[in-house]
Amino acid sequence: MNKKQTKRDIILKAAEKLFSAKGFDATTVDEIAHEAGVNKALLYYYFKNKSDIMEQLIDNFVTLSVGFKEKVLSKFQDINLLESNTSTTELLNEMLEYFKNDEEVLRIALMESLKPEKTPFLRRMMNFMNETDQNRIINKARNLGFKFGQDKLQMIITQFFTGSVPFIIYIIYRDKWAEFFSVPVEELDKKFITAFTQTHIQYHKQSSGKEAEGNVNPVIKKTGKTVQKNKKRK
Repeated sequence: MNKKQTKRDIILKAAEKLFSAKGFDATTVDEIAHEAGVNKALLYYYFKNKSDIMEQLIDNFVTLSVGFKEKVLSKFQDINLLESNTSTTELLNEMLEYFKNDEEVLRIALMESLKPEKTPFLRRMMNFMNETDQNRIINKARNLGFKFGQDKLQMIITQFFTGSVPFIIYIIYRDKWAEFFSVPVEELDKKFITAFTQTHIQYHKQSSGKEAEGNVNPVIKKTGKTVQKNKKRK
């Protein structure tokens, strides 16, 4: 890795730590530079402003997450996960191990997404749901036995609200929840995976054989609005 990339990563890591602890609005560029051990001139060499740091932080997270998901799904390419509880549990354990290292950036994402205005995280996630990266992951999941149906809007809603969001919330609250209820983290992970399997994974099991059903084929615009093809307003 070259020096430019190293310094950029150090700045991003410093920003991630401060955004997570203090919030985006309360963190200053001076504090990020101090935490990273660089001067402001160097920080501005890599980033236009604080918002640019946030956008690149989120973009890095989404890009790396996509790569990880593709890699871990490829590992199970010869297995029908919906017919193998052991393999499904192994897959979910690998995902937990990966994303628990991103607790800080996930906390930032959650805080930012709760703001009334459209934030970089929310924009990036909404765009991701309608991009080729997402389509590649879906195709890999289909090869493992998952069914998604023809209703794209239903698929997006299901993946986001019963798949992505529960994982994010669990990672953020995991350690504190385990401490409060005096439950070993390993045991808590097992319980979460059981709950996730009985909800999100169960949805895909119930959708098996329904791939060709449904006649809604929405176009998800970047504005977040949904328009159904050939649907006339009465």
